[in-house]
Amino acid sequence: MSSTFFGLEMMKRALFAQQTALNTVGQNISNANTPGYSRQVVNMVASQPMYYPSMTSGGLVGQIGTGVDVQSITRMRESFLDTQYRNQNQLLGEWEVKSDTVNKLQAILNEPSDTGLTSALNQFFNAWQTLSTDPNNPSARSVVLQRGKQLADLLNETAQQLNDLNNDLQTNIQTQVTQVNSYIDQIQKLNVQIKSAETFGANANDLRDQRDYLVDQLSKIADVKVTENNQSYTLQVGDKTVLVDDGSTTWKHVVYDSGTFYTVDHAITNPQSSDYDTPSLNIQSGELKGLVDSQNIYVDTYINQLNDFTNTLVTQINTQHKQGYTLSSSQPTNVDFFTANPSNPAASIQVAITDTSLIAAASPNSIYTNDSGTLSGDGNNALSIGNMYNQSVTFATSSAGTFEDFLRSMVGQLGVQGQEADQMEKNQNSLVNQMDTMRQSVSGVSLDEEMANMIKYQQAYGAAARMVTTIDSLLNTIVTGMGITR
Repeated sequence: MSSTFFGLEMMKRALFAQQTALNTVGQNISNANTPGYSRQVVNMVASQPMYYPSMTSGGLVGQIGTGVDVQSITRMRESFLDTQYRNQNQLLGEWEVKSDTVNKLQAILNEPSDTGLTSALNQFFNAWQTLSTDPNNPSARSVVLQRGKQLADLLNETAQQLNDLNNDLQTNIQTQVTQVNSYIDQIQKLNVQIKSAETFGANANDLRDQRDYLVDQLSKIADVKVTENNQSYTLQVGDKTVLVDDGSTTWKHVVYDSGTFYTVDHAITNPQSSDYDTPSLNIQSGELKGLVDSQNIYVDTYINQLNDFTNTLVTQINTQHKQGYTLSSSQPTNVDFFTANPSNPAASIQVAITDTSLIAAASPNSIYTNDSGTLSGDGNNALSIGNMYNQSVTFATSSAGTFEDFLRSMVGQLGVQGQEADQMEKNQNSLVNQMDTMRQSVSGVSLDEEMANMIKYQQAYGAAARMVTTIDSLLNTIVTGMGITR
């Protein structure tokens, strides 16, 4: 038969267990809105029973319960849902960047509008057609120069904005690479702390939550894969393993050089090309993939198309302009109307002439001396230039068509890309929210559930305390009441 004090020991364990459970409920409630926090539960088990001979079972050896123990405090987490969430999150990051880039491109091209390239192009050719009806009119000549300058300035500005956007994307890539390396370093440090805590049998729940939250954030930037078992933890970014912790720890940093990602040892602070691991790192999704694609697929494409448009425009206008005659010469001018650097025509295009009399509006054999004794002529060359607006020309990056067709094709292409990016972003956002909801159904803190648990553990704690009072009463009877005789 166990002693009366045995009951006190058993109730002490009960009080400790219920107190631990209440503290865990408090921890869950406190972190109900903490990003990355996983709900924790207390796992209670019955203590190891005692064996003793029973006075009521013929002297056979029986068992008596010894109360409750807290076996562990575990976090509610499902790795499958984590993997699915990260798979969708990395695609969301990629399409968010693409959608943002396309929106910026649409703002830069500013089409359709009264101030876009199409409108400026139309006004430029209309000015030539107006000049053709009155080629000696100084005002009409001035308008041609002004419309030409307006078109050139707009091409310059558009090219500059595209280059600025390209530079901004380049800067963002380097910023995100730095962020990736920061996450890798933080995960490595958390691995050390987790290993230190769990070496002595503790569950490093909060540290594991912090590590998983970092991986979640990392998955927005690049495709990641985590492999963990009892002996090792491996983190993969893209197609490269960047962190291995299997007793000894090795980890890498990511670098971006000349359009290519590489991995290097983390200890190299200023890596050179000779330090890069080969083959190169292939990042297949995430914001980094979106930034690289935005540069290569979107911005570079539109810069090339704008340069192609400008180069074709300059060639066509100059070729026709050189064949015309000015008011001051009876010979073809052989003077360009536009000038541009062939390597970067959209950013460098300018009107080559400043004197309106040098506009070659007249066609050959139409120059004559008017009554005032000055040279004059018809406007057929101006009309030829004005008619180019509706003529089909050949472009290097597109099929033959008019200049307006080319611009409309650019705008149409951008519109389709914008619709695709917006739709993909919405779809991925919906999938990420869906996966996060599923994760929260497992890991999230339900205040209703925690309140119910709080009442349950509070009642158990109160019952254990009442039991202590009862045992105390029994002990008092034994100590103060037994053996007293009158």
